[in-house]
Amino acid sequence: MKKTNYKPSYIMLTVMLTLLITTSSTSSVHGFNVIDKCWRTDPNWRSHRQQLAKCSVGYSGKMTNNIGDDVIKYKVTDTSDDPLNPKPGTLRYAMTHIQGKIWVTFERNMTIRLQKPLLVSSFTTIDGRGVEVHIADGACLMLQRVTNVIIHGIKIHNCKAQTASTVLGPDKKIVNVGPVDGDAIRMLTSYKIWIDHNTLYDCEDGLIDVTRGSTNITISNNWFRTQNKVMLLGHDDGFLRDKNMKVTVAFNYFGPNCNQRMPRIRHGYAHVVNNVYKGWGNYAIGGSMNPSIKSQANYFFARGGRNEVTWKQESGEVEGNFQSVKDVFANGACFNGSGSGREAVRPNYTPDQAFPVEDGHKVKELTKNAALLYHPEEHFIECEYGTDAESETDFTDNSESNYEKYCVRHVEANWMQRFRSGEMKKLLWWAAWSTYEEDFKVQISALGALSEKAVKDLLKFNPMRWCRTYMDTICKNQMVDNNFTESFNS
Repeated sequence: MKKTNYKPSYIMLTVMLTLLITTSSTSSVHGFNVIDKCWRTDPNWRSHRQQLAKCSVGYSGKMTNNIGDDVIKYKVTDTSDDPLNPKPGTLRYAMTHIQGKIWVTFERNMTIRLQKPLLVSSFTTIDGRGVEVHIADGACLMLQRVTNVIIHGIKIHNCKAQTASTVLGPDKKIVNVGPVDGDAIRMLTSYKIWIDHNTLYDCEDGLIDVTRGSTNITISNNWFRTQNKVMLLGHDDGFLRDKNMKVTVAFNYFGPNCNQRMPRIRHGYAHVVNNVYKGWGNYAIGGSMNPSIKSQANYFFARGGRNEVTWKQESGEVEGNFQSVKDVFANGACFNGSGSGREAVRPNYTPDQAFPVEDGHKVKELTKNAALLYHPEEHFIECEYGTDAESETDFTDNSESNYEKYCVRHVEANWMQRFRSGEMKKLLWWAAWSTYEEDFKVQISALGALSEKAVKDLLKFNPMRWCRTYMDTICKNQMVDNNFTESFNS
């Protein structure tokens, strides 16, 4: 194998990996944020699912209206979808036929392709923990005039625009739905909503819209990636009811390949706190119509495009009150604030909403769990290569030097000298052949279940050089397992 001269003082690779470390007590938990500490420290969380509703923070407040002895437990067993006559066992049947408080779980891993937008009912919890649930390749979720909704642990992606349609809505009422643009989650005139631990990407319009007077929203612990327009807060410039909108955006991970609207806000107020931003195209945080945004203790890492975090009007000034408080800026990132000062952008949380803000330098640790959790009782470990925190890159780095590839057979030969296991060998190859980064992480997670040391040793070989996930059009050969790969791609 060709040897690459790594310089640890200049290179640092941060890999978010799920290594299966079961937590038996709070003291063994490393890197959980305030939300995750509330329920993930319980190894029997499956028997105590409703504890989740007591863990929300920010403007949604605690979601205790969703729990109690009167909650109806519903398990999705059928992936089909009929917008007007849903079958029992389907997700749409739960939203249309079950009245009162409902807690939705899923029987197994599944992909649901919605034929038309799914109108989520009030007092609903959609809980995808413990399995991998995709809502993909069709219509997606709409929250219209509802309250007390939790959406947790779902992978929502490739949502498509829809023409006007008729669907069965909550309480079995026929609802005429206008054209939709292809958002993952769209909220209209809704109140007290918590969107937590989801993975959202690659939709035709945006990932989350909070519009038409919706307020008291918390968006937390989500992974947003591969999207032009990520998060819109506020319907349009003329919709004045959005002046009352209050949204908390906390502990999310933005990137790679997010271009703008993280968030973009009109009229209202957003507390954007303890998030990680791994690059942006046009801008990260923007707004119009005199909004107020408190950006607090976030980690902004500029990559490739503009360094400035905020969106500017043509006049060259940011419109509204944009304040940066103890944010951390890396690789040239900068924040152009504006407005009347920090006191004017205090969130003024109630005791039910308040939570401690962590130091911005700790945010990478606190957001390592952002995304759908395959195994909530487990947690991520950060494996670092190099020691220079000021010179950071990751698996999405596009520098030309990263296109020299390794033959995986040579990686295997070196690595297997220390770890002789047929199961480990299989997982190595499955990781190498992974098409998507999430697939790669799943295989590394499974490998970690067998040996944490094996994972750390394997990742001494930069995966950008041997895993198909990180190859693109610059890489001339998609093979991963022969000497031709090394020579032709060098």
